[in-house]
Amino acid sequence: MDFELSEEHRLIKETARRIAREVVAPRAKELDETGEYPHDYFEAFKEAGLLGMAIPESMGGPGTASCHCAWLSKRWRSTSAGRG
Repeated sequence: MDFELSEEHRLIKETARRIAREVVAPRAKELDETGEYPHDYFEAFKEAGLLGMAIPESMGGPGTASCHCAWLSKRWRSTSAGRG
């Protein structure tokens, strides 16, 4: 069994890392303190084609593997404030 990431997987992970570093991390503490909704986070993920990855193709989504969604969630959580 091959456990190496495909080029697509590597690209998704790197894109998620970049967005977390450039968009999420700089404002995470501020948003945690103010309770403001992070519209810019979602816009960044949308522009990168990463929003809605869990929606199956049969419902109009990209039908992306669940591991991609887990990577995005992990990256977002690792850079957000309010982690405890």
